[in-house]
Amino acid sequence: MSKPTQNTVTIKINGKDIQSQPFDFEAYRLINNFHCQGLAGAVTLCYDALIRMFRDTAATKEYIETLSIADRAVLCDKVFSIYANNVSEINEKLKNE
Repeated sequence: MSKPTQNTVTIKINGKDIQSQPFDFEAYRLINNFHCQGLAGAVTLCYDALIRMFRDTAATKEYIETLSIADRAVLCDKVFSIYANNVSEINEKLKNE
């Protein structure tokens, strides 16, 4: 079995770390839906999942939309890394079945 992966993303608001909800099947599904449509790029694939992961936190969609393009892109890259690790784990499990 593969090593556990980090399944959350953190945003700093007013010096306080705000942790996202864990990456879950719904976030995976959102990204995978775009991916299977042939879309590419971490921002395109992961922005909706990023917003979902921060639901019910101080890092609301409105707050995230105030961040710089670079900051949002970095957050999407982190979510994409979580997604890619999950895809690798799924592929490993399928290979071993």
